[in-house]
Amino acid sequence: KEERIYPGDDYVDWVGVSIFQQFFPWSPYWGGTVKDVENVLKFAKRKKRPVMIAESTPFGGIELKEASLEAKAFIAGNPHDYYLDDPWERWFGKVIDLINTYDISMWCYIDCDWESQ
Repeated sequence: KEERIYPGDDYVDWVGVSIFQQFFPWSPYWGGTVKDVENVLKFAKRKKRPVMIAESTPFGGIELKEASLEAKAFIAGNPHDYYLDDPWERWFGKVIDLINTYDISMWCYIDCDWESQ
């Protein structure tokens, strides 16, 4: 799948991914999945291209008091899940694990209070 849209080694210096809600079990499918991100990272490794997280923020998953309907449904069905107990691990810890696993060279983080917008 990635090969179809790859213009070629002569045109690509870096491969970038965006990470927003993919780590949340209540994440909408249209945002992609962790598996989708990992497929791109594996593709970049095969092409010997450095990787960056080009844009990222834990929108919709840190402050659960403003949670989406999907998040509230997940919480109601999983009241003792670690996602609820540890806001750091809910997103930041998982992104850092991804960075370490795939030797990601750059991470761009969007520091924004999304709920206030």
